[in-house]
Amino acid sequence: MTVLVPRSIALPARRRENPPEAPQRRLRRRTLLCLLGFPAAALCAAVLVWFRLPPMAHDTVWAEDGRLFLFGAEQHGLFGATFVPYAGYLQFVPRLIAGAVVQWLPTADWALGMTAGACLVTGVIACVVFVASRDVLTSRTLRVILASVVVLLPLGPRDVLGTPTNLHSLLMWMLFWLLLFTPRTRRGAAAMSLIGLAAALSEIQAVFLLPLMILTARRRDGWMLVSGPAVGVAAQLVVTLLAPRSLPSATQDSPLSIAEGYLINAVVPDLVPQSQVGPFVASGGLIVAIVILALLAGSVAVAWRSSGPRQRLAIVGAAALSVVVWTASVIDNPARFYDYAALSHSQLLHLWLTRYGVVPGMLLIGIALIAGDALLRRLSDRPARRHPLSSNRLRLALGAAIVACVTVCLTANYVPTWTRRSSGPSWSQQIPAAQDACSDAPDLRTVLLNETLGWHVPVLCGYLRD
Repeated sequence: MTVLVPRSIALPARRRENPPEAPQRRLRRRTLLCLLGFPAAALCAAVLVWFRLPPMAHDTVWAEDGRLFLFGAEQHGLFGATFVPYAGYLQFVPRLIAGAVVQWLPTADWALGMTAGACLVTGVIACVVFVASRDVLTSRTLRVILASVVVLLPLGPRDVLGTPTNLHSLLMWMLFWLLLFTPRTRRGAAAMSLIGLAAALSEIQAVFLLPLMILTARRRDGWMLVSGPAVGVAAQLVVTLLAPRSLPSATQDSPLSIAEGYLINAVVPDLVPQSQVGPFVASGGLIVAIVILALLAGSVAVAWRSSGPRQRLAIVGAAALSVVVWTASVIDNPARFYDYAALSHSQLLHLWLTRYGVVPGMLLIGIALIAGDALLRRLSDRPARRHPLSSNRLRLALGAAIVACVTVCLTANYVPTWTRRSSGPSWSQQIPAAQDACSDAPDLRTVLLNETLGWHVPVLCGYLRD
């Protein structure tokens, strides 16, 4: 007999439960995607950095890369020089790159190896920033743009990209975002902590991130993430106390010069090409830079109510760190050409740009992307007040304008540009003569090869005779 059940009391359909192995399968899929996607993305970013540099820069050894890091690796091997202090601080990652280059590459390829190593680390930094910014930026597209800042920053090729010596600036940028990250697992926290340790062991200015480390350590399991960077900062402080850096002898720049230098090196290079910065500033471009900063501040104010605690912390931290890094760098390394307020009109046409503006400039771009992300986010949980449609349209237009401006500024200067290594000297072209010198004089222990800044690199004949 058929039993009819009224629709109002019909039994609910049985839900299909996921099999017990489904979460494990998802975890394995994510792990596999990370293991395959992270190296591929890092390699792609490294290739983009490589092609931003002119060919001569690939084969030119820059500053401390040669007479300090390469020569140290010749003397101490792969890991022997990684913790040797220099000028009051440690440079762990650059020394590690130099050790690998000397250990595994022929002497003629040392310059190419140093450039490639720096490009590869830059690619890794970009990927770490993409992952670590997950709790600050909700849009994956904006996270990609944020990660690409380290690759596409207009001032980067001048003397930062492709040089292990100045990787510490990019590591500082990465460490800031890493401390804003909340790992989902203890393994992820441990991995990020080790990355943070390597960064802090390579950048003494990581000490400026101590307030952010304290706030991060107060989060659940935050101590594990902070432990690596904290150990690195402690090691840097011990080294600078035991082997302090010599005090500068130059006259300190005026506060006005420091303020103008911030605009010239952190803001203006994002707007115009390097070759046009001087004429732009000489024709009153600092007013434009001030207007840009004012517009950015206004956009942040509009986006502030839409931002969560993590976004607000990132904005305040990035703004403070941007100013502190620039000011501390100039005060610790005073020079006559940083006295921008005292330069005449003709001197402004050929003013000097410095790598000290790289980190402050990247942090300003990061603030703009955080504001853009907040403005583009739809806040369905907030009740609309007056004219909700027009208000939302205005917010969306402002957010889209910020993202578009950042994207244009980053991509417009991608093409290979002038670097401080563009005119050589070529490293590989010096090797045949150096090999002949070692062969003609069996008792000769070292030969000197030319590098940038008029410096020389001692190369042991044992490497040239092999």
